[in-house]
Amino acid sequence: MSRTDLFHAHIGGIDTLARALLAAAEMVQHQTLAAPRKQRYAGWSGDLGKAILSGSTTLTDLERRVAAGEIDPRPRSGQQELLEGLVNRRIWSVDASRERETKKAGR
Repeated sequence: MSRTDLFHAHIGGIDTLARALLAAAEMVQHQTLAAPRKQRYAGWSGDLGKAILSGSTTLTDLERRVAAGEIDPRPRSGQQELLEGLVNRRIWSVDASRERETKKAGR
């Protein structure tokens, strides 16, 4: 591989990283994922979630509670595909929003 190829590969990688950081900053600023994250992990702040996280309950305890009908083990959607779509849309919209801001500022 030539030095020129390495140079261009690194520049391309840095450009991709910069775009991702701009997108992440916008998502944090606009709290794009705040509500979905809170909803997705809500159970961990309850009594059962706290017991699991602290290590004060075992898999045997959980198995017993499921068998007794105290816990519903059916999986619920974490809306992974929806959230990935939100992130991807934000990444691809960064350039357009930056371009509009630059034009407004007269640069």
